[in-house]
Amino acid sequence: MKKDLEILISKYLRHELEAAEQEELEVLLEHPENLQEFNSQVELEFLLQKDKKEFHAVQGYSKIEKNLGSEKSLNWKIWLKYAAILVLLMAMTFFLNEQTTVTAIPETNVVYIEEGNGNIKILEMEGEKQITNKKGEVIATKIANKIIYKELPEATELEYNTITVPYGSLFQIVLSDGTEVELNAGTEFSYPVQFINGEDRQVFLKGEGFFKVSTDSLHPFKVNTGDFHISVLGTQFNISAYEDDQISSAVLTEGSIMLNNKNFFQLLHPGEMASITNSEAAITVEKVNIRKHIAWKEGIVIFQNETFEKITKTLERTYNVKIENKVPELKQEVFTATFVDEDIEQILALFSKSRPFKYKINAGKVTIEKK
Repeated sequence: MKKDLEILISKYLRHELEAAEQEELEVLLEHPENLQEFNSQVELEFLLQKDKKEFHAVQGYSKIEKNLGSEKSLNWKIWLKYAAILVLLMAMTFFLNEQTTVTAIPETNVVYIEEGNGNIKILEMEGEKQITNKKGEVIATKIANKIIYKELPEATELEYNTITVPYGSLFQIVLSDGTEVELNAGTEFSYPVQFINGEDRQVFLKGEGFFKVSTDSLHPFKVNTGDFHISVLGTQFNISAYEDDQISSAVLTEGSIMLNNKNFFQLLHPGEMASITNSEAAITVEKVNIRKHIAWKEGIVIFQNETFEKITKTLERTYNVKIENKVPELKQEVFTATFVDEDIEQILALFSKSRPFKYKINAGKVTIEKK
């Protein structure tokens, strides 16, 4: 029995559980000694995935427990769900740093927020909830997949929150200055809970986001990514800067923005896209179809002369799956397609008609093989 439990926990942490195995694990975890063993393995996984970064699983669980309400304990099924989210969020960061394949996060109905003081909050996408600060003051309201922050003019302390949007989900934030930010799947976004009078408005993005910046001539708005920095006063633009993509880009829909990449500056006008290849200073500018680059906000996926290798990355994020392509020659095949409401299986079926291959989908993993 103990050996079976160890095997199931190991497969659970690797996101490889079959449906029947998931049910078997749930039954086993009804026994306190098995639940204790499970918690121990999850704690160990936290430490391994975070490497040397200071984060302890027990402390993290304690913070989650406090933020979920006044109950002194969670039932094991809820803990199972939240443990999966946290372990795989840690794994996502770890694997990105190691430049290996990212494992998709299985839960898409929650977002993970790390506050400036280290507290962790997990918010359900559904429903409405008020968010308070350490003084008990209401600073924001969450309605479905959107958080709206209030402006507190008396704020003097700059405190950043970091939100991580899981694969398969979209999320929106209205910052305290009224700036609207729409975040794509697999995105990490750090932002001030309150902007401070007299200081620039600075945010940090890893992933993709569409910004509608509130105009404030006295306080420039700056977006920082791993490759470039953008400065604006008030405008609308899209940024794509996923860490595992070779190219980062910014597309301007309204107004103007200034890009700075390693002290190489570029002014962008509406309808233009600036692209930067990782580790290079040069900025390439071209006219583009804006619709293609912002359709994701409406759940529409547009591919225009893109390689299958790049397409699979987008599909992983959008549909919360992990794709293993065992057909090397397929990687550089080029496709043009638009998908509005198709699911991952329908999309793969359409691609396989154009370039024959077979595929199987099992517990969030897609395997593509020669036909």
